[in-house]
Order: sequence, then structure tokens, then C-alpha cells
Amino acid sequence: MNIKNLVLSSILTGWLAFASGGISGGGGGGGVATPGVLSLRLSSESVPAGGIIQVKLLLTEPTPVATGKMDFAYDSAVFSDVMGINLIAPGGDVSGTAIVSDGRLSLHFTSPKGTFGSIAGYPIMTMAMKLRPGLLPGTRTTVTMDTNTSVFSALLGVPLAYAIKPGVITISNTVAAIYNVLPGGGKIKAGQPFTIVGANFNAGSKLFVESLARIRIQAWDANSMTVIPDADMLLDGTRLRITNPDKSLIEYYSYLRASSSGKSFNATMGKVVPLFSTKGYTDASFNTPDPVQNPNLVSGLGIENASGVDASVTLTMTNSFGADLGSIQVVVPAYMKFTRTVLDLFGIDPTMVSTVRAQSTSPIRFMGVALDSVANDVFPISVSGVVTP
Repeated sequence: MNIKNLVLSSILTGWLAFASGGISGGGGGGGVATPGVLSLRLSSESVPAGGIIQVKLLLTEPTPVATGKMDFAYDSAVFSDVMGINLIAPGGDVSGTAIVSDGRLSLHFTSPKGTFGSIAGYPIMTMAMKLRPGLLPGTRTTVTMDTNTSVFSALLGVPLAYAIKPGVITISNTVAAIYNVLPGGGKIKAGQPFTIVGANFNAGSKLFVESLARIRIQAWDANSMTVIPDADMLLDGTRLRITNPDKSLIEYYSYLRASSSGKSFNATMGKVVPLFSTKGYTDASFNTPDPVQNPNLVSGLGIENASGVDASVTLTMTNSFGADLGSIQVVVPAYMKFTRTVLDLFGIDPTMVSTVRAQSTSPIRFMGVALDSVANDVFPISVSGVVTP
């Protein structure tokens, strides 16, 4: 394992610029935590060819993290796509932005309260990755983190040394697997069905849904289960476990794999994967970066609707002097997401720090986005507002 220690420095607009530092020491083995080191590991999984595997990034011991960048590499001859990415923190205290290219996944994240990584026994991140059909049983591959470019920081920018252990993905066409949960995120009422999609379920499969005392399986076949919860629940981050007669165990962490509503005119922004906090807002805002100090940054935003009804959202922008720069109304359909540049929405780029505000008829997940048009990188901007229960 490699241990890397890099320093994060903040520039005036609050953006995090990442500068590499030096090697900080030797690493532990076998997933054993090294004192003073963020000890990470990627899960080992088995999945049928052509299926979807959820790769999990776990901490050996809870360690609060505030900001960072993670770069992953995978074999594009084995994986055809990254279907979804999820970040997990208490109370939704994390958001991020990612760009996926051929064999690479790069993301930045921010946890304003520094609680990312503080939940014992839970992954901090999951990646749903699609495998190509026709792979031979027994094929093995890995997903790795690039320790030359990945960085982690605690609150106040204190750098965190880390160690990372890769996991192994194995092709097995007989193993049971969970591919997705529908809707996957948002609030579910007692008695409201949700569906688990996968492969090789059988009559002896037993389902455990964390936080629920009882569940009822309304219908099932080899590729799906329809589940009726006995109590209200938040699906996001819920751990699902299926045990089988052969004693195999499937573990999956639910999240909303929302489809995109339309596309930005900015080609790079159109590739951005927004990683939303699970906090819901009916009124929230963020400030755009200063275009004078950061001329390469393109401002944008993301909205996700984690409810079963369409959300009508009014977006407004005002400059630092309070002058109105425009207003537009958008409808975000149920269980869909929306990512656009400020130019897409308002027809102008702000010439000074400006405030973008979203007011919605129902709770939405909302975030700012800043795209570095020169470095082809993207950063999340946290929002302020009153969280709607």
C-alpha cells in the first residue's frame, strides 16, 4: 500500500487548490489501521458478466474528513460504464462533483462540518459499475485509487496521510447480485413499495433492510424483489443485505440513481456528475466564484428531485450590489436531476461574485458547481438554506 500526504490550500474565493506534498511514511497491511493515517480499502466483489457491481470505499476506522479529491482508474475492457456514484455522511453532510472518462473517475468533495468518514461500519463512497457482457467466469480485475493525485484534508485544511488497499472484482455467473434499488433514494412511506433489481435471487434468499423491524416481499423472481416496508424510511444510504442458502452474502447501499433532465450547452458541464447531499431545500442559495480572481471558472448548478412528484423551481441571480441579473422557472421531474451552467440559464456570465437562489414548490437537493475550463476539472459549491424535514 502507498501512503500519500498532500496539502490543500484555499484561495480567496474559497476554492480548494490541491498541491502535492511528500511521502509520509510506511503503510499497514491487511486493512489494519496505522496510527495517524487514514486507512482506506476498496471492497472485493463478485458479479455476473454484463451485470452491475457496487464497489465500496471503506475506512478501517472512522476518521472525519472535510475536503478532498479522489481519482480512480479501472479497466475499460472490463467495465463499460460508471452508472452511479454516491457519497455517504451523517445528515447528508457531504456533496461533490465528478467527471468520468474512459477508464478514469475523478471527483472533488466537501463536507462543511467535517463529518465525512465518521460513520463506523459504513462506506464513505460507492460506485455502481457496469461490466461488459461475455466476460469469462473467473475473470479478475481491480479498481485502484491514484495516490499521486488523490488528497484528503480535515477541517481547517489539515492534510491527512492515507493508505489505500485495492479490492478484487471477480466474474461469477452463478452468484446473486444487487444491481439497483428503485427509486433508490428519497423518503418512502410505510406500505409504499420499492424494488430491488439484480440477478440470481432464489426462494431461499433472505432480505434484511437496515432500520426496518419487518418487511414484506410482495413479489419476487430471479431478477427482482418488490418490498413493502413496515415504517417510514429514508432510502438514501440504507444498507440492504441478502443471504442465500449457500451462505453467500450480498451487501448494497441504496441511493438515488437519478436520470438527467436535458443537457447543458457546455460540453464539459454536460459530462459532470453532481453528487448531491441528501438535504432537501425549498429555499437555498450559493455564491458564484469571483470571475476576476478565477477567470477560468465557469459557474453552474445542480438540482435533484428525490420525490415522486415534479418540482417547480424558480431560479434567480443577483450581483454583489443586489441588482437583479435574471430569473427563470424550471420543472425537475420526479426522481430526475438537472445540471446547467449559469450561462445556460440566465444568458450571461456574472462579472462579479453573484448569488444564485433556488425556490421550489417541494424539497429539492441543490448545489453549486464550478468548472475549470482550462484544467477540465469540476468543484462543488455548498449551499446555504433551511433544511426541509
